Amino acid sequence: MVSFFSGIVDECERAYLGGYPAPLREVLGVRVEEFWPLPSGGTVAIEVALEAGDQAYHGTTWSESVETEGAQVMATFGEDCGAGLGAGLLAGRPAVTRHEFGEGVAWYLATRLEPELMRVILDRAREDAGALPVLPDLPAEVQAVKRGEYLILLNHGEREVSVAGVTVPPRDVRVMGVQ
Repeated sequence: MVSFFSGIVDECERAYLGGYPAPLREVLGVRVEEFWPLPSGGTVAIEVALEAGDQAYHGTTWSESVETEGAQVMATFGEDCGAGLGAGLLAGRPAVTRHEFGEGVAWYLATRLEPELMRVILDRAREDAGALPVLPDLPAEVQAVKRGEYLILLNHGEREVSVAGVTVPPRDVRVMGVQ
């Protein structure tokens, strides 16, 4: 997964010529035509069609006008393109793409996705990779990581949660041995 404003400069901070994301274009199957940084607090509407039905989300911070070069469009910018962009200038343009390359799949995000949509996209990318979650059906604010013989539960939320028989206070962590 690669996000906006990537592939712009090399390791010496020299800008690539010939389009962006220069060294990643073939892998990602996209070409960025124009940058659209958003004003402070600005958002862009994102429309994504999923098996569960259409749902509208938003992106923040940055957006880009993207042209596909083989990538599949997974989400587009909506009509409500936020403050500072003018209505509809990015409407219908790719916001999230997926490109099969070699034996893998590469995803490109042309904006900073709100957390709910980021989770949807990461779940889909995880499925593409055939990677199973450490613990299924976790609350959105909880992260589970296995490290050797330990299971680490991180609660990024504002409320106490119970996971795998363990209570994790808000903004706290629990480490458990794995059987």
